[in-house]
Amino acid sequence: MSVIAWMDSIYEITNAKVVIICLYLNNNVIIDIDECNNTNGGFQQLCTNTFGSYYCSCNTGFNLRHNSFCADVDECSTGTNNCSHKCVNEIGSFHCECFSDEVLSDDRVSCK
Repeated sequence: MSVIAWMDSIYEITNAKVVIICLYLNNNVIIDIDECNNTNGGFQQLCTNTFGSYYCSCNTGFNLRHNSFCADVDECSTGTNNCSHKCVNEIGSFHCECFSDEVLSDDRVSCK
């Protein structure tokens, strides 16, 4: 970790991210509060802090709804599953199944 000063601001650099620690303006100090640090911004999945704010996003297999929660994507109803026979939706994912006379191939989507 390293700390740099640029244009009257102090920045902390960690893992290729620049985090603004504080900004000096007219002898006042404005401190950025990391809303994601303690309660994840009140969000259930991914919270990204920005200077003076934050934004929410979702893991793969979920869609952001009303900018406040993540809803499961039903890959079986969207046609994005590529299952050759039967698609079974799971929370955040899906899996393919075959009819009783066939078995799932190594590619996990086709049956043989």
